[in-house]
Amino acid sequence: SVLRKVAALRYGPVWLVGGAVRDLVLGRPLGDLDVACAGAKALATACARELKGTLVVLDEREGVYRVVLPKETKGPTQVDVAELQGGSIDKDLLRRDFTLNAAALLLTPQLKAAPRTADFIDPRGGLSDLARGVLRAEDEKLFVEDPLRLLRAFRIAAQLGLRIDELTLKMIKRRRQDARQPAPERTRAELAALLDCPGASAWLKAMDDCGLLTAVLEELEPARKCAEAYYGPGGVMTHTLDVCARLDFLLTNLRALYPAQAKAFWTRLAARAPADAPPRALLMLGALLHDVAKAETAKRVDGRLRFFEHDVIGAERASTLLKRLRFSRAAIDAVAAVVRHHLRPGHLVSAGG
Repeated sequence: SVLRKVAALRYGPVWLVGGAVRDLVLGRPLGDLDVACAGAKALATACARELKGTLVVLDEREGVYRVVLPKETKGPTQVDVAELQGGSIDKDLLRRDFTLNAAALLLTPQLKAAPRTADFIDPRGGLSDLARGVLRAEDEKLFVEDPLRLLRAFRIAAQLGLRIDELTLKMIKRRRQDARQPAPERTRAELAALLDCPGASAWLKAMDDCGLLTAVLEELEPARKCAEAYYGPGGVMTHTLDVCARLDFLLTNLRALYPAQAKAFWTRLAARAPADAPPRALLMLGALLHDVAKAETAKRVDGRLRFFEHDVIGAERASTLLKRLRFSRAAIDAVAAVVRHHLRPGHLVSAGG
């Protein structure tokens, strides 16, 4: 209904673009909406008036505006209106990141809830890729233009259950060092969204296989050569990814494994979760960073490899890393507490508690 109202304003052709098109094709609930047109400012102003929303200027130079919808609006919370890039919808779609995000739908006041495939403009074959379950980038320059796409590829694949095609993975591996360029807030948002997905641990492993994980979280790289005699090839890094996989399994199956405790567990975590990181993402961050200081604290004592105070120092390292990514104080404190106290359950068990 929101899109029909936008189309009825008649400010020339208006196109639904981005993730909403993808979700429409997949039959997923539509979240926030992105539309593109010529004369974006005029349309955004008219949308705010018609939809009784609040107009926010996101980028005056590029012509990007947001209409925040009233709380009582069913469905989306906002409509982003952007100026067509390149002057036409075809040129605009050629500039977008992955093929499955490069389709568009012309909006009309008679828009149907389930448009036909023929109604979409799809110059890059994104709908075919979507049908095959593939996330694909056609040109490495897309990652040069916006290095955040290196991380976004894994987040989208995790959320939609896709596989990243081999050529795209090779491009990501070549450009991995560029992952440090985006604004920390953007990296934080992508990382938190990825870690909130069931099955995220497999994507962390895939990121590590192409070198992206430690390009984003460089503090983890020393773990790779630490304690290989104990953990095998990959050392503490292998152990860390195993822990992430076990936690991922536990959280995904918590209701089946612990039916009496699961509801209270999630309710308590949700009540305490900061706005910038869902509970699952916080716990996964704790798993990912729990041994971040093992490499620097490793010492051989009487022939045995020990890691004295790696929990205490690790909490400090985790805090520094998360500050760099502009996580909130509440999120930082929560993850640091997990790292600081991750040995306690084992100690309690050993003591018979």
